[in-house]
Amino acid sequence: MSCTAILKMPRLVERRLLGVAMMLQPNRNLRTLIPTGQNLSKNIQLPLYDKHREMTPVTQFKQGLVKEPWRFRKPIEYPQLTGSDHWKRKMRTVFRALDVNGDGCITQGDMEEMNRRTAEYMNLDDDKTKTMLNQRRTYWGDKGPDKIFEDEFVESHLLKMNEIKFREFWFDTLSSRFQMMDLNGDGLISTDEHAAMFYSYKIPTEHSKKVFDMLDIDNDGFISVEEFAHASSEFWFTENPDNKFNEFFGPLVDI
Repeated sequence: MSCTAILKMPRLVERRLLGVAMMLQPNRNLRTLIPTGQNLSKNIQLPLYDKHREMTPVTQFKQGLVKEPWRFRKPIEYPQLTGSDHWKRKMRTVFRALDVNGDGCITQGDMEEMNRRTAEYMNLDDDKTKTMLNQRRTYWGDKGPDKIFEDEFVESHLLKMNEIKFREFWFDTLSSRFQMMDLNGDGLISTDEHAAMFYSYKIPTEHSKKVFDMLDIDNDGFISVEEFAHASSEFWFTENPDNKFNEFFGPLVDI
């Protein structure tokens, strides 16, 4: 059955089929089938990311999704960002979440500390933690500066987010971010997986439920790729202080 056909089904049926299909993908090390929709609270069976196969589950879902009309604005449809004080405040919120050790710059060490905290929150064993770290290193890549400072982070994102080409490939970026959060590989983000992300950023996890409920537009208890893409785009590409997705990364910092 094609992804396009699946996407025309009721969403609950669609997600069950997609989840099973994704978990049946070849997996070199972990071959456990994880039931889709199961709450795997702090008991994650982490699927192996194979860099030679790229982001197979999310990419397949993406390929099906883009053949259908998007039910939210495409990135290229947002007006150019002006770099308002409110938008910069959002970027500083993101930066300080990524600067896990609070030393004023983002380094590979911060990325690895996020990984350690995710593993700690989800009670992953050493093998699964190593697999997850290898996945994320692949996503992060080995290019770019050794350190990124806050002002540089804000200004570079303003330039990048206004590039047409970057906006055209925005969904590719979100696909990788989504898969890093989707620890059990079922194509959905659960409440625990979302809380683990906040914990990895040292954002108090009590804020996770509010943000999760905001992103879970259809109130089915999970965040889908489409819901994640919609909220992400609204956060990054808008400058409205009243936008409901302003706290996508938790409460905005004071500047």
